[in-house]
Amino acid sequence: MCNKANAQTNDAETFLEKLYFPFDFGATFPSEKNISSGGYIKTGLEYRLRKEQGVFFRFNFDNRNNKFTTQENQTTNVVDGKLTFNDYSIGLGYRFGQKKLKGFGLFQGGISDYNYPVVSGTLNNFSVTEKKSTTPIAKITLGFEYYVAKNAALTIETVYILQTSNSAFWHKSFSTFGISIGLTTTLF
Repeated sequence: MCNKANAQTNDAETFLEKLYFPFDFGATFPSEKNISSGGYIKTGLEYRLRKEQGVFFRFNFDNRNNKFTTQENQTTNVVDGKLTFNDYSIGLGYRFGQKKLKGFGLFQGGISDYNYPVVSGTLNNFSVTEKKSTTPIAKITLGFEYYVAKNAALTIETVYILQTSNSAFWHKSFSTFGISIGLTTTLF
């Protein structure tokens, strides 16, 4: 009986052992025609109620970069620029599977800060300033993990991001599809 009790305490998972740090990089494919495909870097902090499978919580800080094209204007002949998105999202997911290959789904909500250049002035005297705006977002992520070690896995994730407010670059809403590969692991 003492041996069984000792074995149960050794198998107990600590808080830090359930804390994972996913890191991915990939590409995004926006729905708007004037915004081109771009790069995507995802970082996160994930807490798993059980390490193997089941419910988990994840906070993400993601960075997306896309180029945009606008119509010619009276001020300058510059018709393209760069959009930078910083997404902050938190949500609930579920992991399933056995042994080395696992799948998961995740729903998150949050905000996206984005920066874009604005040209103003006259033909001979114009200035370019960086503007910043914030919009709510919703994210759905589906992915697979392949465990190369007990606490480390290679990942592939697909994500659908919906930005619900309008801007100068998109009308009522803006959606993006993304795919990324990466690694998730614990620190301990």
